Amino acid sequence: ELGYLILAVTEDDERSGRERLTMQQATGLDAVWLDADQAAETAITLSPNGHRGGSYIGTDGAIDPPRNVLAYSLAMRAAGVELRERTAFTGLRTEPTAGGGQRVTGVHTPAGTIDTERVLLTGGPSLRAVGKLAGVRIPAGAARHTVCVLEPHPAFDLPRMPMVFDIGEGLYWRLEEGGLLFGYSDPDETPGEARQIDWAFHERMRARLEGLVPVTTGLGLRKIWVATIDYTPDHMPILGPALLPDGSVIEGVTVASPGG
Repeated sequence: ELGYLILAVTEDDERSGRERLTMQQATGLDAVWLDADQAAETAITLSPNGHRGGSYIGTDGAIDPPRNVLAYSLAMRAAGVELRERTAFTGLRTEPTAGGGQRVTGVHTPAGTIDTERVLLTGGPSLRAVGKLAGVRIPAGAARHTVCVLEPHPAFDLPRMPMVFDIGEGLYWRLEEGGLLFGYSDPDETPGEARQIDWAFHERMRARLEGLVPVTTGLGLRKIWVATIDYTPDHMPILGPALLPDGSVIEGVTVASPGG
């Protein structure tokens, strides 16, 4: 738990940000609007210039991916789940229902068929291909995402600082190992598999970050990596039943994508 600060840089950002804030408050979230000076005081290393403040929720947070995977693995083991790694999904076994639809009865793999009445279709950037094997069209694709970590600096020696988002540029940052982690995607890039670092766009994002967090100017780059993440056309998650082309449901099958 570290808090999320979503900046408004333009008038449109502020308009949509305040609309989002109204919706959040209506659902009971303790969301507030911070002006530029308040945002800088809350995020500490954030400049009060170059933005119009933003919406803030103090209870939002971030996860450590390796710890998260380990936690899932331990919880699965405690619950008696059998994990089969490197076992490809090749399709569903179904049977017709009385209503004319389909019901899942198993999952096909190269190692044989696993009997089951419930299936969760996921797969990150490969979810569309997973859906095709199941006979389901899933509107999910792949996009390049870059994550960087800057060298440690005394300014980042803090017990807590909000994760800050510059949504218009697709940029975000938070504390990491005494330095600053920042990530980004290029919204104008043709979707597809990430194969290399786009250094020209990296320099553009680095300059953007330096304008909003001046202390990062001149700091060394300790780590950088690119990966393919999943995305959906409206950038919203997919969580619901598996629909066949005729609109019928495959009973027992759920599709799940975080949407990037």
